[in-house]
Formats: sequence, structure tokens, C-alpha cells
Amino acid sequence: SCSSLPRSPPAHTHATQDSVSIPTDEVSAIISRCRVCEGLNTQQLLHTLSAAHCHRVTSGSYIARQGDRTSSLIFILVGQVKVEVGGRAVATLSQGDFFGEDAVCSSALGGGAAGRRGRSADCRAVTEAEYLELRPEAVARLALECKELRDSMEAVVSGLGNGRIQHYSVRGKSLFV
Repeated sequence: SCSSLPRSPPAHTHATQDSVSIPTDEVSAIISRCRVCEGLNTQQLLHTLSAAHCHRVTSGSYIARQGDRTSSLIFILVGQVKVEVGGRAVATLSQGDFFGEDAVCSSALGGGAAGRRGRSADCRAVTEAEYLELRPEAVARLALECKELRDSMEAVVSGLGNGRIQHYSVRGKSLFV
């Protein structure tokens, strides 16, 4: 299982079947719901999973801070994470929810616009939480190996001009703040 530390930066391991606390097929199903990975086959999803870092944090720990200039894609595997903008709660994320899709695609493809703007919200664990982090450099390497992934990333980036940088997926539905 993932190692744990209460505050940033959280401890992490590369995600493997042994490092996450839920079955790999459930993790693959979660990853496949994001626009970047929705067209990937099982082997491609598992390859993507192998590039992710698994984190476990305690209640009250921040996963992301509003204004941080980070651009990782985060998948919530276990627990609940509150999303706050300017101190106002706008959503609670739980297993299967994710954020950072626009930023990771933009950064991985060299655009970096979403990451340069900084995170649009604080994301703080309400309970103990486990999540996967896909960093832009890992996604860029994967995109070189997988045309389907690169095509999906380019489609996400092409939609960034419409003002939806502040995007979260909550239980498979998009939330824009």
C-alpha cells in the first residue's frame, strides 16, 4: 500500500498492483473515464497506471493549493477531498473523481498555459485519502509511445480556449467553477 505522510509533499510510490489499496481493474476504470484516457485499451491503461505515483494523505492535508503552479493529473482512489475556491466549498471529490486534466495535457504537449495559471482551487482531504498523480513529464513520455493518448491530449488542449480551465469531474459529470 502507499506510504503515508500528513503534509505536502506527500510520500509516494510508483503505482503498481501492490501499491494501491483498490483492485487494478477499478483503478483502470477510474483512469479510463477521463477524456485523456477514455479511448485507451486495457494494456495502454495499465501502462499509464505504471507511470503514475500513488499518494496517501491524512485528513486535513492539501493535495493541491489554489495558485500552485503544478500541472499533474490527480485521480481520487479512496476518501473524500473538498474543493474550495477562495475559501468557498464548491465540490467534494471521492473515488473516481479527478482534476488537472487540462493542465497536464497542456504542459505535456509543451503549451503549459494551464499550469502557468496555477491551480484554480484548494483540494484538501476531508478523510484519509489515496490518489494517483500523473505528472506532465510522464504523460509526455507516454504520448510518444501511444498515438491514441497523444490524440486525446491534443483534443483536450484544443478546447482550452473556451475558458474552461477550472474543470473538475465529479462522479463522471463535469463541474465548472
